[in-house]
Amino acid sequence: MGVLCVSASDTRHALRQVTPFLCYICIAAGLWGGCAIGFLTEYYTSHSYQPVRDVARSAETGAATNIIYGLALGYQSVIAPVIIISFIIFISFKFAGMYGVALAALGMLSTLSTCLAIDVYGPISDNAGGIAEMCEMPSSVRDKTDALDAAVALSRSTTLVSHSTLRTLCSHPGQRMCADAWWSAAGNTTAAIGKGFAIGSAALVSLALFGAFVTRASDNMHDDEKLTHKG
Repeated sequence: MGVLCVSASDTRHALRQVTPFLCYICIAAGLWGGCAIGFLTEYYTSHSYQPVRDVARSAETGAATNIIYGLALGYQSVIAPVIIISFIIFISFKFAGMYGVALAALGMLSTLSTCLAIDVYGPISDNAGGIAEMCEMPSSVRDKTDALDAAVALSRSTTLVSHSTLRTLCSHPGQRMCADAWWSAAGNTTAAIGKGFAIGSAALVSLALFGAFVTRASDNMHDDEKLTHKG
């Protein structure tokens, strides 16, 4: 059993059958594409990988090289996600038209609950750590809040150390903030992964909504003026 799909770019309004298996491929493409975007986001934002370490190393020669290298790395980081999103759109539109694009967006949004939990839970635990610091509570309290803030990022970290250990290692007067910066970077990586999912799914949803708008607007036009004919 399948559904009939109308291609918005077909001037003859040809109907084609879309089977449940093709719909499954569209959803799977969106789901795995979103996962790939998440891994790429972690690679370019986590201190555990080379790009972020290269940016930190470039700061040793001055602010100018740090800014230039950071901008270049930022431009480079969007190449692979754009290719992934384009591939998802091509596959889903090839199999099921704009309906397939909407299914791909649905597949990418299937992890929405996890993404929202990451985006919301991080700032809450981070603020709790700040309150504990201002109230001069024991360092063990800050250890727990920081571990919660960086839970996902630290699951892939190559080095696991506590907040108090970092403070001991960074006891030099000019490096007292390195412990807080280390934990903050880990939490920022966690939040960046969630934003990667959000941006990728937004691109697919916006395309699907625009296709629905074109189809609906063409229903109220003459045959020679329909937007689907001019596409």
